[in-house]
Amino acid sequence: MEITDLDPPLVVAQPEPSGPVHTESSYVVVEPGQMPEFVKRLDRLNKKAKKFGLPPVEVVSNQRTVYERRSEVIGRDGDRVLNTLSRVPEGATPKEPVIMHRLLLSYPEVRLGNWQVVGRVEAVDGGNLMFAVTQNAQDIDAVRHAAAHPIDCEHCKVNRKRKEGYVLRDVASGEHKRVGGTCLEDFTGIDPGAALFLAKMSEVVRLSEDDMLDYAGSGRSNAIGTRDYLIRVAYLVANNGFIGAQRARDEMLMATYDQALDLGEALLKSRAEMERFVSSKGVHEATADAVREWY
Repeated sequence: MEITDLDPPLVVAQPEPSGPVHTESSYVVVEPGQMPEFVKRLDRLNKKAKKFGLPPVEVVSNQRTVYERRSEVIGRDGDRVLNTLSRVPEGATPKEPVIMHRLLLSYPEVRLGNWQVVGRVEAVDGGNLMFAVTQNAQDIDAVRHAAAHPIDCEHCKVNRKRKEGYVLRDVASGEHKRVGGTCLEDFTGIDPGAALFLAKMSEVVRLSEDDMLDYAGSGRSNAIGTRDYLIRVAYLVANNGFIGAQRARDEMLMATYDQALDLGEALLKSRAEMERFVSSKGVHEATADAVREWY
């Protein structure tokens, strides 16, 4: 499953005029049904921010954005389907629209002097888990390199087994260093707990992306294009007549506007119905276009 934006969700540094704590911003895409859980995660995270004297993670903007789902049959035997979501350019009409919340988050950058925490490595069964805090290519490479080896500390150089380590970058020179959790405060003056908060910020974003990937990869949609919807309505009216909301309530039927939303699934279940829809689609397309033009 892939998700693409017209502009990449790069982490953009936004330094404050003074003080040791700066902020960064990045985009996160959340499916509408996942917003309550995402808000809960941010609330829990901000309680940690307050504990460490850091500014909270803030949602700077929340823009309902239209993406388009595209499906491609892949694999040697054509037995797999690759779903992708791409942000729709302004003015374009998507065939399979999906509505998402595109959030711009502002969060603290834990930094003191010239050293900035850019990643965290955590020992897990079978290897190391990495959290890259920025999307700077050199930072990601440095964190990936640290995760590919036993966690060490270039500050104290003590040879022992460690559960976690941090990757720092010298803002002036671009040099990276690997530092153990116990040495972090000695080396940078940064509370390891604060650095852990920063890693948790990365984790919240990663969890949100994982949730959205599960949703997007399922093939479900939460919106439909206006033209496609009108084509379905025209087809249903021509074959079954129009059922308004009042009649649907009185006779316990499904209204035409509801039937149109479920038509795609119904067509997949009936080959005869699918053939009838396809053979007459040109007529209903003309009706849909005439309705749009009239409107």
